[in-house]
Amino acid sequence: MSDRTRDDETKQFSQEYTDDDFLEAIRECPVPSTGEIAEAVGCYRKTVLKRLGELEKQGEVGHKKVSGKAKVWYIDDE
Repeated sequence: MSDRTRDDETKQFSQEYTDDDFLEAIRECPVPSTGEIAEAVGCYRKTVLKRLGELEKQGEVGHKKVSGKAKVWYIDDE
């Protein structure tokens, strides 16, 4: 059983990671691929793709495909 908490009102699980966790990982990783970011934050690649996808829609980050499905992420304002 998971030890994550669920919001009583929305029934959604609370987010374990902040946007800053992902942005900091992009800044600190030499080549911030999805896998590198997942390792730095301590989450699944799927979580990275979801959260960075949301940040990309907000104009915070962008990505470049480097081969096949591999993506390298960057902070859009830098």
